[in-house]
Amino acid sequence: MALGRFGKTAPGRERLDEVENGKLVYVICQSGLRSYIACRILEGNGYEAYNFSGGHKYYAAVVSGGEG
Repeated sequence: MALGRFGKTAPGRERLDEVENGKLVYVICQSGLRSYIACRILEGNGYEAYNFSGGHKYYAAVVSGGEG
C-alpha cells in the first residue's frame, strides 16, 4: 500500500484497518526513507512494524554482490 495512504491528511488514512494488527508488518521502499516513515505511522497506531533499512537499492546491491 502506498505511503500516501498513511499520511495524517491523506484521504486513505482510514485504510490502516486493512493492515492486520497483531502480526509483524514488514515495510520496504526504494531507499528506506518512506518505509521508515510508514513504520513510524504504523507503530503510532499500535502496529508492530519492521523497516528494511536501505530499501530495494541496498537489497539489490547485497544480492548482486555490489555488481550492476
